[in-house]
Amino acid sequence: RTASKPDALQGFHAEDVLYIIDEASGVEDKIFEPVLGALSTPGARLLMCGNPTQLSGFFYDSHHKNRASYTTFHIDGRNSSRVSQDFVQTIIRMYGEDSDVFRVRVAGEFPLQEEDIFIPLSLVEHSIMTEYSIPQKPTLLHIGADIARFGDDKTVIGYKANEKVTFYKKRRGQDTMKTADDIVLLGEQLVQKYQPTEPIPIKIDDGGVGGGVVDRLRQIKRNQPERFWWMEIYPVKFGQRIQHKHYYDSTTYMMAVVKKLLQPYDEQGNPKPIELILPDDDDMAAQLSGRKYFLTENSKIKIESKKEMKKRGRPSPDEADCILLLCLPIKPPKKRRP
Repeated sequence: RTASKPDALQGFHAEDVLYIIDEASGVEDKIFEPVLGALSTPGARLLMCGNPTQLSGFFYDSHHKNRASYTTFHIDGRNSSRVSQDFVQTIIRMYGEDSDVFRVRVAGEFPLQEEDIFIPLSLVEHSIMTEYSIPQKPTLLHIGADIARFGDDKTVIGYKANEKVTFYKKRRGQDTMKTADDIVLLGEQLVQKYQPTEPIPIKIDDGGVGGGVVDRLRQIKRNQPERFWWMEIYPVKFGQRIQHKHYYDSTTYMMAVVKKLLQPYDEQGNPKPIELILPDDDDMAAQLSGRKYFLTENSKIKIESKKEMKKRGRPSPDEADCILLLCLPIKPPKKRRP
């Protein structure tokens, strides 16, 4: 049974019944209501398994305020024969033993949620665990590409269909012509599959070598405007100062947009559908939830730069930056398919 509708778990009653809830930390509280209703017989049992990704909810409470009602088990990946030491060392090297990524993915501990982290890991994990299917005719299609600048950085190309993000291609290297070709190929696949009537915004990281990708895409469209009617190119500069009441630069603004889309509650505190469904990608989850922020002298929020992240021993947030590009709101020109 999928954990998206409470009705799917109703109607099960027997003297001996066992419910097994996998990835329980990401399951919404309402799903557990019919389960509790079925645990009325002496032989009824509930087994919940999963990484402890959330700092609230039914699974979290079973290890905290409701712990007396449960028998809890903790498994540290460092002590498990099913977890390779290479994986453990990779997480330590990339994110540190003091990170929430290490606590959740390796140590099996609930995240600490550091005060200076802008997007909590719990929001990211909740989005990843949310079930969603792209409709046959999505009302929104966006393409984003974070372009590699240095040898260890990755070029990451992805697309967003309505709420759901999908990574299309990741690779190392700075071949701008190949990157432009990859973006064109992705766009043509989306046009063929979804038959959009409006142009597709293509948002490109325009810093460094990204300018070459922008120039190449514009050249392709000029040479064959009828074939590539769907291309609408938007160069984006990360870290650019902006005039905003709360946010210092473009990167901070984009992070704020993503955080708002991930929030499960509206401004009045009422539950709302998540407006961004993220891919199940460990690098992306760590990058989005590992970026710190501070207040400038004029009390504006500023996200730490890539350079500052690397000083802390963190990798370049390439996958996360692709997410930021995909979620950046734009006002496309009113053009329809010829």
